[in-house]
Amino acid sequence: MNCSDTLNTAIHLFYQQFQQLVMEGEADFSNLIRVLRPLVHLDPFQAMGSGELGFSWIAEVLNSGYEEEYRREMASEVVGSLGKYLFREDPVPFIHLQPTWIPR
Repeated sequence: MNCSDTLNTAIHLFYQQFQQLVMEGEADFSNLIRVLRPLVHLDPFQAMGSGELGFSWIAEVLNSGYEEEYRREMASEVVGSLGKYLFREDPVPFIHLQPTWIPR
């Protein structure tokens, strides 16, 4: 398993745990922010070669039971990571973005 595969697996495991915590709504909001904030530096979507998970994360956050202010702050962290991926030096052509990535 190479480094890219390891990072990809770690990102998927993180997403599964993050999804469960957000759905349950029992995780402390500040702890979730502490985990989301460094993602901008790790650039998970570049590692995966797709921003698809980012749109899923945003949907999970916005549909969660957290207060509106907390949902907005968590979603903003994910949008920051997506922005880094989509608007980097060699940007992803928007034609490669799949409409199916964006939940209704």
